[in-house]
Amino acid sequence: MRDRTQPRYSPQIQRLSYADFRHQLSLCGLLLITIFWAPGAWAQSSNAGPDPLPGLGGAGGQANAANDSDESNGCVENWPQALPRPSLKESVPSRAIAGHRLTLEIELIHRPGERPLVDADFLIRDENISEQMQEAQLSFLAEGSPYPVEVNQETIAEEQQNLVRSAIKIPFVTLPKDAGRHTLRLPSLPLKIARASGEVHRLCTFPHSIEVEDALASSEKLTQAPPPAPRPQLELWKAARDISYALLVALPLALLSFLLWLALRARFKKELPPPPPRPAWEIAQERLHELAARDLLSEEEFEKYLAEITSILREYLGNRYGFDGLESTTSELLDELRLASSLDLRPLQTTLERTDLVKFAQLIPSKDECLQTLALTEDLIQRTRPVVNLDPREPSLSSEEKKR
Repeated sequence: MRDRTQPRYSPQIQRLSYADFRHQLSLCGLLLITIFWAPGAWAQSSNAGPDPLPGLGGAGGQANAANDSDESNGCVENWPQALPRPSLKESVPSRAIAGHRLTLEIELIHRPGERPLVDADFLIRDENISEQMQEAQLSFLAEGSPYPVEVNQETIAEEQQNLVRSAIKIPFVTLPKDAGRHTLRLPSLPLKIARASGEVHRLCTFPHSIEVEDALASSEKLTQAPPPAPRPQLELWKAARDISYALLVALPLALLSFLLWLALRARFKKELPPPPPRPAWEIAQERLHELAARDLLSEEEFEKYLAEITSILREYLGNRYGFDGLESTTSELLDELRLASSLDLRPLQTTLERTDLVKFAQLIPSKDECLQTLALTEDLIQRTRPVVNLDPREPSLSSEEKKR
């Protein structure tokens, strides 16, 4: 059992416990700081990678950290940690006028085997960049504009290293939606770098703030411009235009087709056979009717009448038996008839000799001689005219040929 008259704690022991407590508290604080700070510092030093290329005094590392913290803009670098990072210097005017062209100038220092790939079409077609530029009320100039994207390279020697300086100029236009003064923010843009091995890596630029003034802010007194002069307006009638074009094409083709058809038709057209010659007896009878209509006998033109009948008779005999009766003499005509027919030629011979005397001896014929010659001619035509046979198996023959 403890004696209650002795003090519970001695003063000397109490003072030593307080000093020891303060010392132990300091040690615990240092230990906690070492535990929580040392791993972060070690990770930061291990992730820093190799030093950037000389020339900008560590600007590359600052740009990397700035872009890594700006992932909300959509641009994220993927440069390998084992390679020295190219250095970037950027400049853009801090003040501008709405609607005017600005230029983002980038100076890129890199190794010879690396080449920047900057294309206006890529910047315009990329959906993320286009969306950010539209939100920022900025716009790139399209390919083919008077101010294209420029990339100029030159080789430099720095600290015993052959490096390449690439000067990149990217034009863009400020397009604020509202009038007045605005502060626009150019977003971080990706820069693709192609290496000699075929790999393509990406760097990111800094975002830049630009103070944009209204185009009319510097004007002291604004006056309303007069309306422009009227311009003639032409209405485009598409239907008439299309019809005109169709006619311009169709009409020459139709004309050419028609000419071609005419040429081919004339070449391939089957010629119709000529009509069969008229029978000799029809021609002779027709001429006899015409001679009777002239009424030469009543006018007592016996010589002319007899010459006409003799011509009709000679022409008929020549056409009927296939020789020239008009140009043949009387003896030649009789010889041809003897060979071609079995006619009794004595009456014909007497008539032809009588007509020769009238023609060459100036003998004046009488009316009776003319009528006898007419009767002989009609009888000879009837006797030598073929009789139509309805039986197709038998040929058509004249009365004289049937007698033979």
